[in-house]
Amino acid sequence: GGAPSRLNVNNRAIATSVRGRTSLSGTLTASLVEGRIEVQQRHRTGGLDVEGPVTVTVGDTTAASPLGGRLQAHVPDVATALRSLAPLGASVPESVARTAGEADSTIILSGSVASPVFSAEVRTGGVQVADVGRVSGTLHAEVTPALVTLSAIALEKGAARVAGDV
Repeated sequence: GGAPSRLNVNNRAIATSVRGRTSLSGTLTASLVEGRIEVQQRHRTGGLDVEGPVTVTVGDTTAASPLGGRLQAHVPDVATALRSLAPLGASVPESVARTAGEADSTIILSGSVASPVFSAEVRTGGVQVADVGRVSGTLHAEVTPALVTLSAIALEKGAARVAGDV
């Protein structure tokens, strides 16, 4: 009998600017209970604010441990957020990197620690796209360590509408 063992950890990170690195600031509260790590977090990195719960079910190895979570993200400026991905190895076309404006997203986290999957519903009331102009709309993004897939794209510019998958 008795209550389950519990370990609680609190962390506060303050971003420092280091060339070639993506800085991170925010807070994290994690609890280890009965083989599950439950995390409540709120972080900011390079123009991306993310908050929400994440769960890691401890498996045979850390890498194989399953992930779960539902995160909310706000991007105050798309161009700044995209530039912050460069130190992580992401290649962003110059025309896309010059996109300016805000976006919001709901992100479902799954997969494992070694191979996370981010499934995001992205929406914007308007971003300025290079050589196109102001565009609003929604899309679905599936992001893995190896691939980014965009689908359910529904964009509008004035009376023009575009829909499709990439």
